[in-house]
Amino acid sequence: MSEYAETYGDGMNDTLQAALLASIKSNGKSLAFISREESISYEQVLQKVNAQYSCYKMNGIKRIALYCGNSIDFCIQLLTALLYLDVVYIFSPAWEESTVISICAENGINLAVKDSGQISISMDSFRPEQEDIKVVLFTSGTTHTPKGVMLSGDNLLSNAAAAVDCMQYTCNDRLLVSKPLYHSYGLTIEFLAGFLAGASLYLYSGIFSVSRIERILKSQEITVWCTIPSLLTLYIRNAANNAYDLRIIAVGGARCPSSLMEKAKVFFQSVIIVQLYGLTEAGPLVTCTPYNVKAKAQNSIGYPVKGVELELRDKEDRLIVTPGERGELVVKSKGVMKGYLNNEAATIKAVKNGRLYTGDIAYFDDEKLFYFLDRSDSMITRDGINYICAETENVIRSIDGVKEAAVFGVDSELHSQIAIACVECSQELAVEKIFWECTVHRVLPPDKVFFLEKLPLNENGKIDIQKIKKEYADNSVVQVGHE
Repeated sequence: MSEYAETYGDGMNDTLQAALLASIKSNGKSLAFISREESISYEQVLQKVNAQYSCYKMNGIKRIALYCGNSIDFCIQLLTALLYLDVVYIFSPAWEESTVISICAENGINLAVKDSGQISISMDSFRPEQEDIKVVLFTSGTTHTPKGVMLSGDNLLSNAAAAVDCMQYTCNDRLLVSKPLYHSYGLTIEFLAGFLAGASLYLYSGIFSVSRIERILKSQEITVWCTIPSLLTLYIRNAANNAYDLRIIAVGGARCPSSLMEKAKVFFQSVIIVQLYGLTEAGPLVTCTPYNVKAKAQNSIGYPVKGVELELRDKEDRLIVTPGERGELVVKSKGVMKGYLNNEAATIKAVKNGRLYTGDIAYFDDEKLFYFLDRSDSMITRDGINYICAETENVIRSIDGVKEAAVFGVDSELHSQIAIACVECSQELAVEKIFWECTVHRVLPPDKVFFLEKLPLNENGKIDIQKIKKEYADNSVVQVGHE
């Protein structure tokens, strides 16, 4: 366990503010943030934060929004809010500005900071969040309309401490922060955990480039890289076979096929590669695979991280104790959100008796390793039987020439729902091959197949299933495949 996790990760007696200030004091002259344009030390961070707070205090600003990409200024603004302000709302810069302004006005936000400047906001009358809310993050909206997730200082601190513990961060680490800081993965697992451990954080911004990532890994002597499956896939396909100074790669933010984990272990050789599972509502970190995970468990999401209790529940909310039996993942930890912003009904549905009902379907094996299957609302119901889309996707991905696949269900009068597959290929592929492989592996074969040059991704690098559904669920679309 790292020194930070030993100090702050157990009793959680210290506040987030105290932990941040302690890290600044301990790591004063060490580099905190590095970007293309500049680099600053921990003590310089505090100077900039104090100057920013003085400006806000002079103008009576206590509630701000961040509406920008990765940058040192983003980090300064965020730390100012965490240390001294009431609350900070964090939006993706891909959002429409009018939507951001509307949400800010409704919730008493004084100022929105964006890449090109600031937006002063005329506040409506509003009801403040709970007293201890420090951050409101918005879910990616991969499967639904984005929701505002309210997180307290304790939520953030406990989850960051768990990340420090499972990733074994130290002040000697140099992190490549390639995930957006407006995403819970980047915010907590990379930014907060790295900062609290006294590490140096290189802030990646702009479009993903394999050649640029390679240059950064080498020139900045990066030891930790947290990434997502789609970007890791691109790197393995196009980069030189050299791990440079990397000691650990963490893959999360989306489902990671076991085939990709196997390729990554071969490609990076001695580098430790772990898979993380979590969701914004949980802080986000829930599980991490062990460093020495067995080959047969490559597709596991691992064990619960420090401070997390994880269990499975069936449809009647009964505890599942049998290995292999499927159920909904339920999380209990100090990282679980306080609730959804202005959405009491959704909060009551998701959080019951202090436990977060994730909506994710999983099972565990004889060694208590957990395996993620799919979202409960992403399953296909066929003649009264529920099928896991991810199982069909994994079989399709295993076929030679297939780069990526997305499977979803649409309503059907004949079978309740039919399965549609959108497949990205590097070579010509017969639909019959897909049907045959799915049948052999005893998963639901798709009823329709569409071949795409490239599956669309959302701003977080995940397959944009909502966009795909909108375009390909309509039966009037000309299909490439079979009925």
